[in-house]
Amino acid sequence: MGFKRKQYVGLGLTLLFLFILLFTILAMMNSIKGNLLEIVEDRYTKVSTVTDVR
Repeated sequence: MGFKRKQYVGLGLTLLFLFILLFTILAMMNSIKGNLLEIVEDRYTKVSTVTDVR
């Protein structure tokens, strides 16, 4: 295997791992967004209930 071929293989592997990392980060961000949305809705319900009690 020549030097240029090794460089292309290294670049390909680097890009592959970069895309895997990107998709992992996007999946984690989506999960965090869902959790935050659930927390905000719960807090909104509690605040609305307290306001109605007043």
